[in-house]
Amino acid sequence: MGGGNEPSHLSMATVPNSPICYRFLMMNGALLGQRPFHHTKDFRMSERDTQHKQEDADSLAADLAPVADAVRASRKMVVFTGAGISTESGIPDYRGPNGVWKTNRIPTVENVRTDRAGREERWAQQQRHYPDMVAREPNAGHRAVADLQRSGRVSAIVTQNIDGLHQKAGSDPDSVIELHGSSHWARCMSCGRRYPMAEIVARVA
Repeated sequence: MGGGNEPSHLSMATVPNSPICYRFLMMNGALLGQRPFHHTKDFRMSERDTQHKQEDADSLAADLAPVADAVRASRKMVVFTGAGISTESGIPDYRGPNGVWKTNRIPTVENVRTDRAGREERWAQQQRHYPDMVAREPNAGHRAVADLQRSGRVSAIVTQNIDGLHQKAGSDPDSVIELHGSSHWARCMSCGRRYPMAEIVARVA
């Protein structure tokens, strides 16, 4: 699932890559009756703006009521996330106007394996970008997933992301399935041994 299409039903409570579901995650405490929801940003709004915001919140709560009911009833949820959950942490997605595919030449395995210039370019990119990746912090969406897991409702988190922010937010690392690997680990293409990325970036500096 992903790309913003809402499921017509929930046989298993998954979280598609869509704004409405991430807003649900950030509001999960209120919808599950755990705590009131407070927006994290400090807005100075007119009385009319405040009314419109409240109307939007009421409409959103009504839209999400079936999702909240499914979450309350579930004890075996699997959360599925994509690039959209990490954009608020400052990590660009792939397909957007400022996405990785628009701003970088993406190396292939064959390019890295057989072309020295390709390898050097790849590791130069890692040296430039990895410190920034390490500095990124989880946002409210990641923390909400971790909260749901601590409540006993989430048994696994499947993510397309390589940033490690679910684990950094407090989700059980053993329950996070990283479909595309992790930016925090490197694997030798000859022997298969795994190394911490920070160690490798320091060695090739």
